[in-house]
This record gives sequence, structure tokens and C-alpha cells, in this order.
Amino acid sequence: ALNFAYYFYKAKYSFHQTEILMLNAFRQLPFYSPPPPREGEINSRIDVVGLAEDLKVAFCEWFVMTDLEEPGGVLRDDVLELLNDLGFSEAAQPAKDFLYRGEGHIEERRRMTPTSLQEALTLYASLTVDAAKKKGQEPVEGAPPAPEPKPEEEQAEIMRKKFRRSSSVLKGAENLRQAMQAPVSLPSGGGSISAAPALSP
Repeated sequence: ALNFAYYFYKAKYSFHQTEILMLNAFRQLPFYSPPPPREGEINSRIDVVGLAEDLKVAFCEWFVMTDLEEPGGVLRDDVLELLNDLGFSEAAQPAKDFLYRGEGHIEERRRMTPTSLQEALTLYASLTVDAAKKKGQEPVEGAPPAPEPKPEEEQAEIMRKKFRRSSSVLKGAENLRQAMQAPVSLPSGGGSISAAPALSP
């Protein structure tokens, strides 16, 4: 209220001039940029180019579920096996580079090293872009034609099936764990021990 009265007086009691003065004063206020994102937020970002959103989501679901299911996390061999099911070739340069970044001096050892979601998703996107570039090109003389990846709808369905299967396995394991931890009650007059509750399908 005091600010308005000050500018109203300064504008010689003109509402229009008061509005202009207050707007100019507002524009001169110091505004600060928001704080930079935290390290955890930066590390959790998934930045890829060349993948449809439904493929990205399906791949992330498969990766997270596999990571929960496997004690050693998602291995490079797991990713290459999935991409092979989607129609991509391990002979493609992005797949070779992905495998080369694994730890160890021999290929078998590198295949058994874990990978991150960002790295695996980047490989998927790189293979997709690489296949799109080579589509329609004449193969090198004497070289076999490069395999074409499956249609996007089929790729997404393959990953969803793997996700649902892994989810079912984890649910069954959780039901078994709960059944094993269920308390066992003994009848007061003696007798047989009551059986553990049946597992839900």
C-alpha cells in the first residue's frame, strides 16, 4: 500500500502513470537464476536421441527389472542378447565399441561386466540410428547383408514380454519369501503343525 501511494504521488495522481512507474521499478528488481541441478539429478537423467518414447520406456522397464532380478546387475551380454532379439547385429560398430568398453582383456570377460542404464540405452539408440542410415544402401561386395531390426511395435512387444516374465518371477519369489517368514502356530492340545499359507498364483 505504501509503495502504491508513493508511486501514485510521484505520478501526480495518474493511475496510468503509476502503473508505468511500478512496472519499470519491478523490472529493475534483481532476479536470480535457479540453483543448478544436484549431482544425483544429473546422474539420473536419461538423455538419448534417435529412439521413440515407447521404445525408451520399454527398454528402461526391462533394464530395471533385470537389474533387480540378477545379483550382479545387468551385464553387457544381457544387453547384447536383448538387442540381438530385436534384430540388431553385434557386428555393428556401436555394439563392438560397447563390448570393448567392458573390463578385461578377453571378450568373454568383457561380456560378463555390468553396464549402466544410460550406456545401454545409448547403445540401443546408436544401433537404431546406424540401421536407419544403412537402410537401402548397397552392401559391400563380398560382405553379407546387414540384418534389419524388427519393426518398432514388435521391438516394444518383445521387451514388454520379457518385463512381464521377470515381474512374474520376482512376484513369485516375494510370495515364497513371505510364506517362509509366516509364523507357525501349534494347537493348544498338541497335534500337527498348521501348514503355511498357499502361494498365490
